[in-house]
Amino acid sequence: MDFPVIAGRQERLWQLVRTMAEDVVDAGGRFYAAKDAAIPGELYRASFREDQVERLLALKAELDPQALLRTALGDRLLEAWQ
Repeated sequence: MDFPVIAGRQERLWQLVRTMAEDVVDAGGRFYAAKDAAIPGELYRASFREDQVERLLALKAELDPQALLRTALGDRLLEAWQ
């Protein structure tokens, strides 16, 4: 779904997105991170098994200890996960 962000209604939209995202997590669903910039990082993380996130973080630390390989998407998600 694509919702336009209208001035004066942004807070209501973010609350709707959060409510819908919580329902997705509760149902065991996943998100497409590149298209879901409004999904809070903690809800995106909750859509994975805990061991998956920890393995990803460990692999990232091992292969890129200086954090040279970065994207805005990765920064948004990893910041919420650490």
